[in-house]
Amino acid sequence: MKRLRLLAALTLSRAASAASAPAAPAAPPPPTVSIAAPAAGARLAGTVALSAAAAPPGQADGVQFQLDGADLGPRISSRPFTALWNTAGTPDGTHLLTAEVFGRDGRTSSSDAVPVVVDNQPVLIGGVAVSGISAAGATISFTTSKPAEGQVEYGPTTAYGASTVLESGESASHSAVLTGLTPGTTYHFRAAAEAGSRPRVESEDGSFATPAVSTGGAPPAVAIMNPAPGALVSGTISVSANAAGSSPVASVQFMADGTELGPPVTAAPFVFSWNTASVPDGQHALSAIAVDAAGVSATAVVTVTVANAPPVISGIAVSGLGGDRADVLWTTDQRADSAVSFGTSTLYGASTPVNPAQSTGHGVALRGLIPGTQYHYVAKSRDAAGVLAVSDDQTFTTAGSTSSAAPGITVPAAGPDLSVVKAPQKFLTPATADGVNDQAVFGPGAREVTIFDIRGHKVFHGTSSGPGSPVVWDCKDGSGRVVTAGVYLAKIVARDSSTAYQSFAVAK
Repeated sequence: MKRLRLLAALTLSRAASAASAPAAPAAPPPPTVSIAAPAAGARLAGTVALSAAAAPPGQADGVQFQLDGADLGPRISSRPFTALWNTAGTPDGTHLLTAEVFGRDGRTSSSDAVPVVVDNQPVLIGGVAVSGISAAGATISFTTSKPAEGQVEYGPTTAYGASTVLESGESASHSAVLTGLTPGTTYHFRAAAEAGSRPRVESEDGSFATPAVSTGGAPPAVAIMNPAPGALVSGTISVSANAAGSSPVASVQFMADGTELGPPVTAAPFVFSWNTASVPDGQHALSAIAVDAAGVSATAVVTVTVANAPPVISGIAVSGLGGDRADVLWTTDQRADSAVSFGTSTLYGASTPVNPAQSTGHGVALRGLIPGTQYHYVAKSRDAAGVLAVSDDQTFTTAGSTSSAAPGITVPAAGPDLSVVKAPQKFLTPATADGVNDQAVFGPGAREVTIFDIRGHKVFHGTSSGPGSPVVWDCKDGSGRVVTAGVYLAKIVARDSSTAYQSFAVAK
């Protein structure tokens, strides 16, 4: 009994000691990391410095910078956690920077993503124009492809010698007023722009002439008769002006953006033949400077748009392929009309009527085709300036033989009639917001619909909850944004598990 009491006392003593012993310390939290530089939303060009801050001090064993989820350079194993990133190897656009920290105990954690914009494209100067020419001044306007600080250099020679003050804020539109000019003098000028750390860029040399100071007579009246203000022009056009005054008009000098178009015309009719291909596409200022026998001058200016580049045709596809029919779809980078030439060889031999509607999304129906026959075809689009674009030769085969279509779109061979699953719309125009063709509503037989763009990227997936609940695509991608104009392919799984395909042309 005594022995039992001793054992019990010993047990109680040990339990009390265990209860009073301090608890084991909790494991410290893993280290944390954040991006210190660059700042969120920063526009980056060239080589930039990356910096990360890890805490607590002494717990971090290394930091790995990441761009869009992929490692960016080697792991930084010691403080300071900095690195240099040459953004020239990254496509322009928005990217996500993150950092991953490695603790000494093997645990890791990641920073919040910091969005940055890579912008390495150079600044381009365009639309240089001269206006408001007087005996002592003129205004030079121009645009830049991205916000920049503008400036104009000018002088009586191409050495210039004078310049306006560099703008203090960045903008894409620029205007500089030249003052203190000498009457009756030809001036040379060029536009310049600076944006951030990018090199300074300069336009080609231009020129204009200030009128001589009037010695008494009224200046001549001058007006450009052709082309009309705001005209869309291409190729070689006739530029004409009317000029008359109290003194005989000695000459009319035609100019484009302040650059002389040949020598002055010294006798009526004042006409000049201008090859618009000598200037880039876009808006340009045409001017006519009339000078009378007394040296008094007057200037007329109109702005025209040059459009010599043909529309760019892309996304050619074939939809609705049957034994005697096919629909040809494509997009253009500018508004243009639509037509298709087709036939059983590259001689074609047949053409659809031209649809004159100007659009970036195009669809032409071919009917009366021969079943089981391979057809060659080309898509044609002519813009508002009359410049024609013709696609490369394409082929398809009508039902009754293996079918084919333009690269990137597969048209299935003829099979069961699945029209009950397809949408009645073929051309979607979500940007008009008029309630017409803003959505593709698939038939009651459609159970599941997946939409792909012309590159094969999935932009939408939807399912039906039952026969009374159709699948509807509202022309938006998974992020809720309206998709860009182009051709899209729908893969439709019917309720009986058969599959159909349907193409749409989205115009904006």
